[in-house]
Amino acid sequence: MLDGKIVLVDDNEAVLKTLKMILAREFKTVVGVSVPTLLPALLREGDVDIVLLDMNFVTGRQDGSEGLFWLERIVDCPDSPQVVLITAFGDIELAVSALKRGAADFVVKPWDNEKLIATLQGAFRRRRKERAEAAGIGDDKSLAQLLHYLQFQEVATRNFQAYMNEMEAWCKNISNTVESRIKEAEKVVE
Repeated sequence: MLDGKIVLVDDNEAVLKTLKMILAREFKTVVGVSVPTLLPALLREGDVDIVLLDMNFVTGRQDGSEGLFWLERIVDCPDSPQVVLITAFGDIELAVSALKRGAADFVVKPWDNEKLIATLQGAFRRRRKERAEAAGIGDDKSLAQLLHYLQFQEVATRNFQAYMNEMEAWCKNISNTVESRIKEAEKVVE
């Protein structure tokens, strides 16, 4: 799990719930909102690493102009997070426009979970690298060591979580077996 904060902005509650379920396993903090007007308050602390931003909020509009508007506001923030835009009405021209305006990437709905996660992990790594450079670490050897350590820690955390999930399943299996055997023994005693 990445020690990062991602803000999801989509007016479709079902999409927000689905994204939260998927991304809660990948990021330490996942915040979902249905209106982009909450973004200035959410970004004020400077602790957001990624914004996954829908491009259309007003019913009937499908040109992506709302998403581009908010993208520009986010990019203008000091220490701005990476912005990945997501829409069901995407085309190449819109994607190119978004990337030129500062978007880290562009995802089309319906998305592939693995590709979405990989896209957001890449944006997270770019964000952390930008922050390290801004802090004066630059291209120093220590930055390479730090990034290597963080990547190792990320892999180790995932492996540990998988191990813990397997152990939990194993313990439940043993518990179920023990309960079953106790019930069988109780029947014999009766």
